[in-house]
Amino acid sequence: MDIAILNHYKHQRNIFYQWKEETHFFNKISLAFLFSCLTAAGASIKIFFPFTPVPLTLQVFFVLLGGLVLGKWYGGLAQVFYVGMGAAGVPWFTAQSALIGVTGGYLIGFILAAFLVGWITDIRLQARYFKGLLIVMFLALGVIYACGSFQLSMILGTNLIDTLSLGVLPFIGKDIFTLFLLSSIGSVLLPKKSMDGYN
Repeated sequence: MDIAILNHYKHQRNIFYQWKEETHFFNKISLAFLFSCLTAAGASIKIFFPFTPVPLTLQVFFVLLGGLVLGKWYGGLAQVFYVGMGAAGVPWFTAQSALIGVTGGYLIGFILAAFLVGWITDIRLQARYFKGLLIVMFLALGVIYACGSFQLSMILGTNLIDTLSLGVLPFIGKDIFTLFLLSSIGSVLLPKKSMDGYN
């Protein structure tokens, strides 16, 4: 890549992250709401399998991307908006009762996972490089799977093997690809110095 283009990109990236940190509270809330809408868009793309009540969607991509871009508080808040508005009746869940249904645990996991990604990448510079990001992404995915599988097993009364077969294994290939993609994006997107000294 041409050095001038690379330096221009870094400059623009720094401007965005400086703006993101210093901008008005309303703008931060607006960004969180934007990512809640993107998560809803990801939820609208569904593939249903005959052997599991949990559909395959693109939500995980936008959940974790929100944590990367917005940081812990507003990345997590984006998912609070998504879950809260869905529970209040905004029709971007499969049904309003989804929060207390077999997929509700995944929704709670989204909030925790977005916060986790933002928290670790905010405080650890090593986590902004590909390898570090990949570890963070796998931890966040583990949180989503753990929360989702727990509620699924409580509602359906399944054992560990059946729970994994219904709530994890059908999606693991797509989600691992998503984690590698997000780690690649994040390694380019995130500044490699603290917010006081961008690079």
